[in-house]
Amino acid sequence: MDHTDKINELLAEGETYTFKNNCIKKEHEIYSKASVKMQAWIAECEDFIIINYGIESSPYRVYARFERKKLDGNYEDTFDKQKDKENRRYYHTMLLGACQA
Repeated sequence: MDHTDKINELLAEGETYTFKNNCIKKEHEIYSKASVKMQAWIAECEDFIIINYGIESSPYRVYARFERKKLDGNYEDTFDKQKDKENRRYYHTMLLGACQA
């Protein structure tokens, strides 16, 4: 599989992760909680960037700005802001735009 195919695969998988399938209900509130699958996907994106570009690369510096901690323990709006800051699909841009650099 070449880089383009792998990037497209990661993009397609990333589109499947939403607040609705990455949350937990506690008492009367619903909080974000990244699923095991989503965490594995994030790790796979990071590995792809490190293996193909290195930790000193521009793609890795872009990836490093991704705030993984905001995917757990927050309300839907915070989760969505991490995923879609300023309506630019920020979260995917951070992880996968880095792969395309």
